[in-house]
Amino acid sequence: MNPASIVIRAAKRHSRGGRVEMKRVAAALSATVVVVTCIAFGSRMAEVAPDDSKTVVQEFFAAINRGDAKAAAALFDAAATNYSEPVPRDARAFFQTGVEDILRTFPDWHMQVVDLAAEGNDIVALCRVTGTHNGVGHLPLNGGLLIDVPPTGRKIDVAHIHWFQVRNGKIVDHAVARDDVGMYRQLGILQRATVSETSQRLASTEPVARTPEQWTPAIIERNRQAVRAFFEQENARDTAKLSVPVQTGFKDILRTFPDWHWNVVRIVGQGDSVVALVRASGTHQGVSELPVNGALLVGVQPTGKHFEVWHIHWFKLAEGRVTADYRTRDDFGVYKQLGLLTK
Repeated sequence: MNPASIVIRAAKRHSRGGRVEMKRVAAALSATVVVVTCIAFGSRMAEVAPDDSKTVVQEFFAAINRGDAKAAAALFDAAATNYSEPVPRDARAFFQTGVEDILRTFPDWHMQVVDLAAEGNDIVALCRVTGTHNGVGHLPLNGGLLIDVPPTGRKIDVAHIHWFQVRNGKIVDHAVARDDVGMYRQLGILQRATVSETSQRLASTEPVARTPEQWTPAIIERNRQAVRAFFEQENARDTAKLSVPVQTGFKDILRTFPDWHWNVVRIVGQGDSVVALVRASGTHQGVSELPVNGALLVGVQPTGKHFEVWHIHWFKLAEGRVTADYRTRDDFGVYKQLGLLTK
């Protein structure tokens, strides 16, 4: 029986027609509806990320933009992980060293938060990253191709998506997917590569609609289901309902990696956005014909090697349908694992 009906029947049995009793009925009914709603949608109403968690992430980017690596690192918990894996030493020292090397390599490194989505402990930032290669890097960051490379003086303008988990005012885990291939194309290091569509869109005058703050459980759940269906359909090779451009691109991916598979690790839903942290994997058994995933696989004979890398897909949805996908991928990692980039 519907819980609301139980409340109403009980009220009819005990009500003497007084206003006080009717108020009690209304309050009980309201409480029941809230409880049922929370149960139906997995208590997502209670999972909205607290504002102070968002502030921690915003402070992280602000510290980097003013060149303060120590302040950025201090926002991490000492035992914080990277991609859910332990780091070699104290996490704050680990992240501070990394930020210092980036700022040494790109002294004007800047991270513009284009959009922010949050749920529970998860805070995700879509970023436009710019900088000028005026220094020499010493650490294997951003793919590792800049170690000891003399400054090119060239500018970069690429997309990153950073995924944080924040607890008790500290960052406890960090993951990121970047357009490293596009960055190296802009620096003149990977001549045949392409800059990702997401990087191009963020660098253009095309506006990115900010994710609204409202938290509507029914809409969030519908959007989540649509995103999960997208990955499930591609895993099942059932792409008839997907758009023609998506079908065309995925056909080339399957020609190149017949066993391509998506593994959805985490999902964040807020407003009209659903962001998915995903592991993509496959075996290089065919020849790519289209300039997808950085374009460096076009015409390359199969290596027979397997890869597994991180993707982050930032979907915008309307009426339960995907209207945009601001995705960042570790294409560089794919090429490294396939043995196509040996440095």
